[in-house]
Amino acid sequence: MPTKPIYWLFGIRLSPELPPEKEKEFVDWFNQVHIPAALESIPGLTGLALYETLNPEEGYPKYLCNLEFENEQALEAVARSPAWAASAEQRRRDGWGEDEVGFAMTWGVKHKPTAL
Repeated sequence: MPTKPIYWLFGIRLSPELPPEKEKEFVDWFNQVHIPAALESIPGLTGLALYETLNPEEGYPKYLCNLEFENEQALEAVARSPAWAASAEQRRRDGWGEDEVGFAMTWGVKHKPTAL
């Protein structure tokens, strides 16, 4: 029996003082640079998408990131993966770290389809 994909959804918060043009630069970088690099380098990662919430409320993240892994083992291994650490380091080197734009990964939840 083939394994089922599993997903990890987490919130991304940026500094509320970030100018709109800088926020757009972050979104462009995330979609055009970060996603392709992560898909190429992180073992077991088969999909990655950034979503903007339509009605962000105070205290909630404006962006959601959904990662798709080929199975639960791949998801569990990602936190210990050198590729995951390298991806986070590259984000900081590219100027999208905690100090530069207030980047913070907020809550996260693992989820799976109810049927395939």
